[in-house]
Amino acid sequence: MTSPHTSQPLLPAPDEPRRLRFGRFEADLDAGLLSRDGTPVKLQPQPFKVLALLARRAGQVVTRDEIRLEVWGQDTFVNFDQGLAYCLNQIRGALGEQAQAHQYIQTLPRRGYRFIAPVTAVARDSGPVPRMAAPVAAATRPRRRRVLLTACAMGAALAALVTVRSLPTPASGNARTLMVVLPFEDLGTAAAADHLGDGMTEEMITEIGHISPERIGVISRGSAMRYKHARPDLEALGRDLGVSHVLEGTVRSEEGRVRVTARLVRVADRAQIWARTYDRDLKDVLALRARVADDVARSVQGTLTAGETLRRAARPVDPEVYRLLVQGRYFWHRRTPEGFRKALALFEEASRRDPTSAAAFAGIAQSWIGLAGTRGVSPPEAYRRGREAVLRALELDQDLAEAHAMRAALDAIDGYDWAAAERGYRRALELNPSDAVAHQWYSLMLCIQGRQEESIEEARRAYASDPASPVMANNLAGMLLVSGRPAEALTQAETAIELQPDYARGHLIRGEALLMQGQAEAALQAFDRAAAINAEDRPRVTIFRSRALAAAGRPEEARRSLEALMANDAWREGRYGFYDRAAVLGQVGRSDEAFEALRRAIDAREGGVRFVMHDPAMDRLVGDPRIEEIARRLRLKG
Repeated sequence: MTSPHTSQPLLPAPDEPRRLRFGRFEADLDAGLLSRDGTPVKLQPQPFKVLALLARRAGQVVTRDEIRLEVWGQDTFVNFDQGLAYCLNQIRGALGEQAQAHQYIQTLPRRGYRFIAPVTAVARDSGPVPRMAAPVAAATRPRRRRVLLTACAMGAALAALVTVRSLPTPASGNARTLMVVLPFEDLGTAAAADHLGDGMTEEMITEIGHISPERIGVISRGSAMRYKHARPDLEALGRDLGVSHVLEGTVRSEEGRVRVTARLVRVADRAQIWARTYDRDLKDVLALRARVADDVARSVQGTLTAGETLRRAARPVDPEVYRLLVQGRYFWHRRTPEGFRKALALFEEASRRDPTSAAAFAGIAQSWIGLAGTRGVSPPEAYRRGREAVLRALELDQDLAEAHAMRAALDAIDGYDWAAAERGYRRALELNPSDAVAHQWYSLMLCIQGRQEESIEEARRAYASDPASPVMANNLAGMLLVSGRPAEALTQAETAIELQPDYARGHLIRGEALLMQGQAEAALQAFDRAAAINAEDRPRVTIFRSRALAAAGRPEEARRSLEALMANDAWREGRYGFYDRAAVLGQVGRSDEAFEALRRAIDAREGGVRFVMHDPAMDRLVGDPRIEEIARRLRLKG
């Protein structure tokens, strides 16, 4: 029986071939690798297992229940519908196939799927043997299949937890479309100065994502904005993000009017399947973006239901307020102290000009929460102001997704009200399923509560929604690490580093994963790399290095490094947070001081203290009976 934490590829039975060829592709079932003309094609483990199952049974109808039993197992706790929809989208993207084209995988409504391309099997001890796709009656399936399905029904375990992003495949059988909105180009001085292109990009992602999440998925803003200055090759874009369609366009603002041009391109054949120009008064920009979203959705799905096109009336907006909101979001997304301050000023000005703007008050809340993570503002005060703003935003608009996400964040960070936070995150994601940050924050909350399998599932949703984001990739690595799955965490951390080589947190997680696997020297190299990139994380890096040094048989060197940290000016002047000080004090055995620092971290509402029960840096304190008091103060225990 396979271990629940196994991530090895699904292997064929002893009498089956190791490699399958179809078209220009070859699937190595032993290695879990897909290649095209000898070049590896990026495909995550779970989608590969689905592809392997369908290709092994080329020509046969494989039901959804059979896929669930063989790939996920009967006792899976993940959302199978979401997982399968995501896997099929990823497979189609990797193969360059459109769901309507039926070149490789045919969808049979209410029945299942069939691999319809000719498959050539490469046997273990012989040359290629033709295996043409021809229907095979269920009664003629090999006995091995019956045995395998029986084993699954008796509880064959999960392979890797499913990478999920999409919602259930619609009952009508229509395939779900996954698209990316590339950054709209600013034309003209006014549009560029006001960052209207960035604003339109973000709004299109949200607007299209609202229409029909079960039929149309949209990649999150973070991944989309990576392509602002370097337009990628469509084939590479489809392969890297798993999308089948790309929306791109331009924005021009002149004399109180806005002109938007947009075009939709199908990745598989680079065909432009829809294009249009819109010209409106800037005050009608909200109605304009809703119209563009509906037109795009119709172009990929053919028709929309009444429920999908239902919109609240888009009220006119003060053009100056709209500019302030777009500029505020631009600076907020810089995620720097200065960016948060500029964003706060812009959002506050927007709220003064229009006291009925829910978006302005939501932006104020977002900015205060961002500032709380900096050293220049008191977290309790920032959270108080953030809560006032977010409650005002919800009074003005109960359906504003980001306001629900901000309130949930405050319930978790400031009030330790985990039930309220969960309700908020669920509502936010119901309103905006493409919000990768809300998925990420929800995954962190689940981790804090010790609900590790759920946290991994939610982290996978965040990563699938924003696959080019090193933050989302590394968040998933962290969830895997906390769950005791260092091999998977290592692979995921290396993915984050591949996306951004100078991402310090990626090197930290990579080092911890190596340390958990007994590779102390390699872990030291990873921690040293993190320290070289970001000196601001010095306390945590020093702790991680000391643990690696001790594991490598160099305990005296580990002790000296911690003592040197406590002797420097930043430590003496109190420039490190209470939570980091508690971790260091715990490592050197000064537990009384460490627990006092933890209490002060809770009083100061430091964000890191919520993770005390699952933080490797706190390993010396978690076994102390006094940790129960800390857990109760954090409302993690009764």
